[in-house]
Amino acid sequence: MSRKQKYQLLPPLSDKDYEDLKKDVARHGVLVPIERDEHGELLDGHHRVRAWTELAAEGIHVEMPVILRLDLTESQKRSHVRALNMLRRHLTTRQRQAVIAQQLRETPDRSDRAIAKTLHASPSTVGMIRHRLGAKSPTVQVGQSKRTGLDGRRRGAPKPRTVFAPSSKDARKAIASLELLPKDLLPDRMLTVADATTAERLVKQELSREAQFKRMRKPGRLSRPTARRYNVLYIDPPWRYQGASDPGRTADRHYPTMTQDELIALPIADVAADNAVVFMFCPPPKIAEGVELLAAWKLTYKTCACWDKSGKDGKRIGLGSFFRQQHELLLVATRGAMPPPAPANRPPSIIRADRGAHSAKPSIARSQIEAMYPDVPRIEIFARGRVPGWDVWGLEAKPVGRKRKSSRR
Repeated sequence: MSRKQKYQLLPPLSDKDYEDLKKDVARHGVLVPIERDEHGELLDGHHRVRAWTELAAEGIHVEMPVILRLDLTESQKRSHVRALNMLRRHLTTRQRQAVIAQQLRETPDRSDRAIAKTLHASPSTVGMIRHRLGAKSPTVQVGQSKRTGLDGRRRGAPKPRTVFAPSSKDARKAIASLELLPKDLLPDRMLTVADATTAERLVKQELSREAQFKRMRKPGRLSRPTARRYNVLYIDPPWRYQGASDPGRTADRHYPTMTQDELIALPIADVAADNAVVFMFCPPPKIAEGVELLAAWKLTYKTCACWDKSGKDGKRIGLGSFFRQQHELLLVATRGAMPPPAPANRPPSIIRADRGAHSAKPSIARSQIEAMYPDVPRIEIFARGRVPGWDVWGLEAKPVGRKRKSSRR
């Protein structure tokens, strides 16, 4: 059997019936969509495709809508083809019985009632043909109901879905898109070509993201021999407060604070790689200064998360001029073409963790950043101590990247 005839399971039309079909296609176009699988294999519509091809050669061009059937096993494809034609074709009694016999040979484990429902026949007819074939009749088990994944586990085959394409050109575009797609990216409904191409774009984004991360992991990304550049920077600036936000100058009692001009003067732009992301803690009163600071460091503000530090009972509160503060912001900014983390690695925007020592930030924030950007060069600025997987930098630290314990400031 040739490739083109793989699923042509029923007898061909007579010459007269085919000519009538061709004339109808020339007059009205292809009214019933042909059907293909996700690889482009023709399932149903062999005569319509033949008529469309011959008409095109004669200079008569009509649109041919296509339905793509996804994730069908070989057995399901063949059952589907038989079901379509049993309902649509004018078959003789002998031809109908031959189709039922084909189905019984392929799926002998299915009940008479199930096969009858699929092929629009009566259970008694299916039972009669099964009896005629006999218990020792050879069977052809094509496909399987379960598939083995890369992890070795057997799972049920994906639920079949369909894509509707209004023309053969659109169908080819959808098939090209589907070659890249994990099917779980597709919505569980009748799909369009736009759905497939949108999902393809998402896959290409993920491939591009992983390629960029792979380049970032390579060693030797140094701007000069003594200073490494980093793709991920985690910063907790020693903000200096004035007025009601910190009337007792509490921060200065714990660590040396810095003015806005002193913070702007930090060489963050030299430390950040060409493509980098910065996570910077910023108390609510300092938002304007925080955004200004990021811009001064040649970074583009993107978004923020919120650290809820009110405790399990929600009653722990801090100082504040208008509100007693129970939260702190984690600003996110980027440089160059730094991609966002993969969708599966994006944490919630609310970080719920209790307060620790004065000004200490929750360890979960650092852990989330590690999960968002694994295995790329990372540095914590104003770190309280050495952390595995991170370089640290404080005011008492030596050149960036030295693996030594640093004071916070």
